[in-house]
Amino acid sequence: MADYPAAITSLTNPEATDSTKSPSHAAQHSDANDEIEAIETELGLNPAGSSDTVVERLNAVDVSVAFNTAHRSANGSSHSFIDQSVVSGATPTFTGTNFTGIPYTGLANGTAGNLIAWSSAGVASLVVAGTATQVLTSNGAGQAPTFQGVFYGETANVSAEVDETKFSHKLSVAIGTATYYIMMTET
Repeated sequence: MADYPAAITSLTNPEATDSTKSPSHAAQHSDANDEIEAIETELGLNPAGSSDTVVERLNAVDVSVAFNTAHRSANGSSHSFIDQSVVSGATPTFTGTNFTGIPYTGLANGTAGNLIAWSSAGVASLVVAGTATQVLTSNGAGQAPTFQGVFYGETANVSAEVDETKFSHKLSVAIGTATYYIMMTET
């Protein structure tokens, strides 16, 4: 019975002065045949494939695996995995569909003003940028912030007085306990 591939067999090489009985000539042939058959079974038919040698084929596989970061999607398009050597000091970890340990400089480019926020469950989402007159507003613990118009917490009451003899309008604006007047005159 062959030792290969579980172990490397140490076969005895008889000396020219040894008799054919010690070591047994028949046992020598039997052991060698068993090991040769085990190697052939492990390698299969045509182990060199289209290469000149098995070593050349294995070296080509090692190089291909080491430098190939391309991956084919289900639709056949090619994309690349993160090559952590691109980001100095990065030690990304891939678990399911999540990468961890990537510095912010390793993130893909995005849209100016958009923010990444996390829910209380730790799920990342995008907060789309607001307009020039909006501010980022907290919506409380566990809720993503949103861009909203400025709200001062007070209601402004507006009333107008018209004096048609002077062609003017007096606009009063009450905010809280203060009242502000805006005068508009026709010219």
